[in-house]
This record gives sequence, C-alpha cells and structure tokens, in this order.
Amino acid sequence: MKRIPQLDGIRGIAILLVLVYHTVVLPIGTLTPGPFGNLARALGFCWSGVDLFFVLSGFLITGILWDNRGATNYFAVFYARRSSRIFPVYYLSLAAFWIFAATRWARVPAFSWLVEGSIPAWSYATFTQNILMGMDGHYGANWLAATWSLAVEEQFYLVVPLAVRFLSRRWLLALFGVAIVAAPFLRLATPGIGSYVYPWCRADALLSGACLALLVRIESIAGWIRFRRAWLIGFLGGCLGCGVLLKLVGVPQAWQHTLLAMAGVALVALGNLGSGTTLGFVLGSRFLVWFGKLSYGLYVYHQIVAGVFHAVVLGRGPHLGGGAVEWAVSAAGLAATLLLAVASERWLERPLLRWAQGIAYRRQPGEM
Repeated sequence: MKRIPQLDGIRGIAILLVLVYHTVVLPIGTLTPGPFGNLARALGFCWSGVDLFFVLSGFLITGILWDNRGATNYFAVFYARRSSRIFPVYYLSLAAFWIFAATRWARVPAFSWLVEGSIPAWSYATFTQNILMGMDGHYGANWLAATWSLAVEEQFYLVVPLAVRFLSRRWLLALFGVAIVAAPFLRLATPGIGSYVYPWCRADALLSGACLALLVRIESIAGWIRFRRAWLIGFLGGCLGCGVLLKLVGVPQAWQHTLLAMAGVALVALGNLGSGTTLGFVLGSRFLVWFGKLSYGLYVYHQIVAGVFHAVVLGRGPHLGGGAVEWAVSAAGLAATLLLAVASERWLERPLLRWAQGIAYRRQPGEM
C-alpha cells in the first residue's frame, strides 16, 4: 500500500487535538468560570482526536489486511509488524511506570497525580486495562490512563484479521455495518466510562474506517469519490455542525461519537485522494505530516512528561489557571515531549519499523 502523506497529516491533526485536550482543556476544566473556562469549553471537542485515530486506524489496517488476505503467512506478518510498531514504546512506558512506582518518589504527594489509582498490572501487560477501567469507573494512574485506546486497538487486531481472512467483502460490510449501528445504542446502555472505553462501544469509529477501506477498493466507488470531493467536504462540515448542535442542546455524547466517526470517514476519504486540491495541500503539509509521524510517541509520552514537570516545578498535577508559571511549565513539558518523541521515532520506532517492513507477505502460487 503506497504511503499517502495526507493520511499522515490526518494523524497529525488527531494527535494535535489530543494534545490540546490533555494539555489545555483538562488542566483548566470546563466548569471553571471566566475566560479560561470559556477557552476550555470552546476547545472541548478536542477529545474527538481519539475518534479520528480510530477511523484512520480502521481504514489503514483493514486495507493492509484485505490487500494481503491470500498470503500464506498472512497472520504471522501482520502480527509481527503490529508488534514491532506498538510493543516497544508501550512496554517501555509500562516498565518505566513500574520502576518509578517502586521508588520512594512515587510516595511523594507531588507525584500522586501520576501514580495513584493504578489498576492491576496484568491488565496493562495484556492490553485489557480498558475493560477494568470500565468496570472500576476510573482511568487508573494518569501515567498510563491514555493507554485505554491502545487496548481497544489491540482487541480490534484480534478480531478483524480473522474476519477479513475468511469472509467475503459483502459479509464484512454487513457485519461491520451492524456493529456500527449498534455502537451508539450500546454506549447509551453502558453506564459510566465503560461507554467510552469498551471496544464494542467504539466499534463505529474503527469499523467505519474499515468499511471505507473495503469500499475504496471497488473501482466504481473509488471513481465516484474522486469526482465528489465537494460532496464529501459538505458531508464533513455537516457532521461537525450537527455534532456541535447536539452538544449545545444536550443530546447524549453517545450520538456525537457516531457523527464524529462519519466526519472522520469523510476526512480520511478526502485524504486518501492525495494532493491536487487545497485540502490535500493542507493535509500533506510538512507541519501536519511531521506531527503525524511522531504521533505514537507523543500520545504515549505526553501525560507522563506533563505530570513530571508539574510535580517537580509546582508540586502538584497539571493545572492551569491565571498564573503565568503554570502555562510556562505546561509549554516546557510539551516541548520536552516533542524532543522525546523525536528521539523515540528516530532511534527506537524507525529502526524497528524498517526491520518489520522487511518481513514480506508471501503470495499464493499464481497470485498477482
């Protein structure tokens, strides 16, 4: 599958949304009165960055699987490549947490935001922490709180490769469609944060991306998309506008996720067309593509670095108010996160990805 810079740019948008939400919105708090509270409320939709990540992941992963579904080493190559991508950074951060939690520093009150509330270690090791988070009603230690979405992705990787390998495109679209329709109702029926972290409650984002991957590989549909850019842009704007309207009138967030998933599908479909338009130029810009390539490290590291910086300098977890020092500490933490992500991408992620890409899918005899 040819690498399309615009898809990296969409990944860049997703991580920027996540960074704004965790670095600005949550430390201020949307219930805070005054101008800072207004800022947090205005940026409140930045939580949608995870939804965009899910749509893009569903699209890319399902496309790779479909293109190689006949390979004799289909499962071995897929899981070797995914493990090389996900495991090193993830288990490095997990090991760092366990080591830090065993030191006396973990008992200093300034670091409590990072380490308190941890759920069982085995759940992180097995990518099942999202299930326990939903059952317990909290995200665990903030050091690892963001990893719930990685667990959802890993659970997606257990199911979808099997489905793609053995089912026809028609059956896949039908089953994925049922799961997409069911997801908002499952969210409405699920109490607490389970509606946000359980994989069946997030199926609409992941599987809508998967459906798009299957559909764009039908030439007639791909051609229709190429000549309907304006329609897609209108659909994208309509979904975002409806999402804002639903939020303003107090409609449950369960429906907002579905609208954001549909908006993500439109954006990914547009990005998949590549360059040649103003939107393609923006999505393929060096700025967004650069953030996209660093996105995994940024996602895993940013809460850790923010917590350490605020604990060391201010003696508490991340909080933003009217003090300039608080904002300066957050900015310094963000800069340090960028440097760490650059180093991680260059010396850890990139070499392993290069090695993994050398593991080729073997075609069946006579397969083109």
